[in-house]
Amino acid sequence: MFQELCSFVIEHFVYSADEDKPHLSFGKMLLLEDAGLVNAGPMIMRNLELDQANPSHLRYQNWMLRISSEGKTNLQVPAYALTPAGRELQRLTACTPKMEYLKSFSRFLRSKNCELSAAAILEELPDGRVRHAGFSPIEPDDQTRSDPRP
Repeated sequence: MFQELCSFVIEHFVYSADEDKPHLSFGKMLLLEDAGLVNAGPMIMRNLELDQANPSHLRYQNWMLRISSEGKTNLQVPAYALTPAGRELQRLTACTPKMEYLKSFSRFLRSKNCELSAAAILEELPDGRVRHAGFSPIEPDDQTRSDPRP
């Protein structure tokens, strides 16, 4: 069950932007909370401050995601947070990226006048930064791609 959850974790958070289609049932989230891996109680609102010159960069498995906006935006996204134990276990868990999840997230962002792009991480640098390929947009309705690679 935790491995399934990890497929939806973007930088220690599971974004729940599509309330009509939850990625994991609330019952599973409660079981993971009981195990001390996720805070499934009241959802938090993750605040991302964006403008054209300062997009937000978030890590999703072996991808770097970029959320951008043409104007200044204070974006609030509903999310569940991993606990410190959940973050540690996530580092050790093999996960499969979910393109439908990214498309759903992209639809939510478009509704807030924001764009989602992704780039493959090529190398992790000793100082914690990453070197990545060029960004390609994640189109909410693009049915032809199976992953965010350009």
